[in-house]
Amino acid sequence: MPVDATPIWCRTASELQTCNDLDILTPEISTAFDELLLPKKRATKATEATKVFLRMTMRDRDGVGVDLREYGIQGSVGLDMLESSSSSSSSSSSVAPDYGHVMIRFREASMVISTTYQIEAAVLSAADGLVMCSVPTQVMAQRGIWFAEAGAINAAGNLLFTDEVYLYVENSAWTASPSSRSTGPPQIDDIRLAMRDNAPYENELIDNYDFGVVEICHAAIRTVNYWNEQPPIIPSARYSTFNFPFKEIWTRGIKLFLFAMAEEHYRRNFFRHSAGGVSTDDKNRHREYNTAWKEELAQFRQIVMHQKASINANSAYGSFGSGIGYGGR
Repeated sequence: MPVDATPIWCRTASELQTCNDLDILTPEISTAFDELLLPKKRATKATEATKVFLRMTMRDRDGVGVDLREYGIQGSVGLDMLESSSSSSSSSSSVAPDYGHVMIRFREASMVISTTYQIEAAVLSAADGLVMCSVPTQVMAQRGIWFAEAGAINAAGNLLFTDEVYLYVENSAWTASPSSRSTGPPQIDDIRLAMRDNAPYENELIDNYDFGVVEICHAAIRTVNYWNEQPPIIPSARYSTFNFPFKEIWTRGIKLFLFAMAEEHYRRNFFRHSAGGVSTDDKNRHREYNTAWKEELAQFRQIVMHQKASINANSAYGSFGSGIGYGGR
């Protein structure tokens, strides 16, 4: 489907400035050994049917906030425009301003669903690249994993650069459509429970979560893509992160791909060191993760093949007309 290019005005600028911290989603920056991994992709999670704001820093290739003033985008302009344009999203006309601005588009992360929602962002700090928007109600009404891509647009309407984060929308008992609670991604807390990654204190060596929201998003999307691309290809059973129906397969797939990421990390950083009678070997865990990954992969492939075989078998039954008429002349 084409992009819904009509700006969605959910809150005014004054509301953006006074909203509670619980209303604000700020994509987390990953760390390693207390160092910020600025270039790494970021992610945040939210609960379906809530009213939330997305606050993010638009970054360059090195993960540093971009000075939007260099692109003709001013913080005061962004806020003023929100206050003066707080009309309903049903407005059919949208006049391009005579200054640069920032738009944020939301699209489904597995790329199976093509619908995209777009909203104007308030520029809270142009010098730091800090922008903020009210997440469209259409997005928060649909559990799944979204890409939120902020684009800097100049006065001529040209897209200059973009920055993207994941938005993981979990299901809620407060949704208006309780009958569809079987779809959507597993709860992140449930995934961490399965991984024994519930709190930093459970990870004695790193004193942090072993897997952040961004890794879980990546693994969840890979699981859906694996299903869609694994033979036999079944057009009627091609799913997105919105409607993938197999919770056990999804949980196992996320666990599998998290193990694969962990194995690669420990393999690359393995270095046994001994000096002054003291030995360091804390990264010597790639073999354990490789073993766990292979075991999970074998079980995962089996349940995927079994489920696809079941779908194929069920679709094989039906009735077909012969095209031969009955009766005589």
